[in-house]
Amino acid sequence: MKHGFVFPGDVMGGHEMMAAKILSALQHGGKRVLVLSTRAMYEKLAQFTGLNFEFVEVQFLTFRFESFLGYANPYYFKNKAQAKRYIAGLTSVTVVLGGVNSHHSTTLAIGTACAEMGIDARLYIPMFHSPKEMDVSVIKGFSNTRSAKRALGAVSTVLTIDEYWAERVRTFANRHSLGLQVIHNYLSRSIPNLAEVKIQNERKRFCVVGRMDKEQKGMDYVVNVLEVLSTMPELPPHTWVFIGDGPYLGEIKKFAKSCTHPNMAFEFCGWRKDSLTIMRTCDALVLTSRWEGIPTVVAEALMLNLSVFAFDIAAIDLLLVKDELIPCFDSALFAEKLRLYLGSKSTLINRQRPYLDMMCDESRFQQEVLSRY
Repeated sequence: MKHGFVFPGDVMGGHEMMAAKILSALQHGGKRVLVLSTRAMYEKLAQFTGLNFEFVEVQFLTFRFESFLGYANPYYFKNKAQAKRYIAGLTSVTVVLGGVNSHHSTTLAIGTACAEMGIDARLYIPMFHSPKEMDVSVIKGFSNTRSAKRALGAVSTVLTIDEYWAERVRTFANRHSLGLQVIHNYLSRSIPNLAEVKIQNERKRFCVVGRMDKEQKGMDYVVNVLEVLSTMPELPPHTWVFIGDGPYLGEIKKFAKSCTHPNMAFEFCGWRKDSLTIMRTCDALVLTSRWEGIPTVVAEALMLNLSVFAFDIAAIDLLLVKDELIPCFDSALFAEKLRLYLGSKSTLINRQRPYLDMMCDESRFQQEVLSRY
């Protein structure tokens, strides 16, 4: 039996990284997998996993209004014909999506091609959010809801990273025949090649890690928090460390350049393969996301003994407790929490983190993956 995995885009984001771990577990478990993607994406997967997979180079076509058009999109027919050429003989095909509305034409094409060929069609969507949580317009929210229903109707199974998200999909899809399976994410406690570069001075360091965008990661809230902090005359000295890149980074740099507060400093590291090394130089992680799945960066911060400041978004309480969270989306309260932290000598409270322990259990992950394929 051979299982196909389709990576429609070229961005190696969190969802693709989690799916790459599944590919690794399948290969280590003796399962045969076929990667269908662009060559650029395949090279990123190979680099991330350190493994080579059977590979077919393919570029599915996308269209600007494909979520709105659905099956009326002309690219759907081209993608379906292309899919049929590559998936023949496979036991299952899993489409790895950044979100259920992503690459809509590809999802529909593969789903219907699989149905006609008797192949198990699956979607890997680690998390599932409502238009309200994503803070999109009414029109876009309506389009997203319709396209999500359409995508879920085109497949036989959805895989996600926690029962919380599986239940959300089940409720939204309202389709008894839809299979829901969970493969919890895996995070290794073994963090190799991290130099001991902890900066020894009295300035605490906040890190902001990931894609610097407004829509999901809430970087506009970061700027709001910085603006509030900059009005506080008794603010202790500290440094903000930004690790990553994205469309909103320019706004953050603009604030940093104009900031005149003598106790606020800024470092911009860009996208880094060794982000954990930079995180280790910091004291706390700041997460202002509007939505997340089970954020890997929070788990990594806890493993590095960083304090974490985050909004109380859906499912984040699986890793953090309520008194560590800030009501959504109160920038002034967020800034006040940071000010109090800067003025204290406290460190991270040593709490039991059962969910983090589960995530770091490699044998659990391997067993879950092999039981799903």
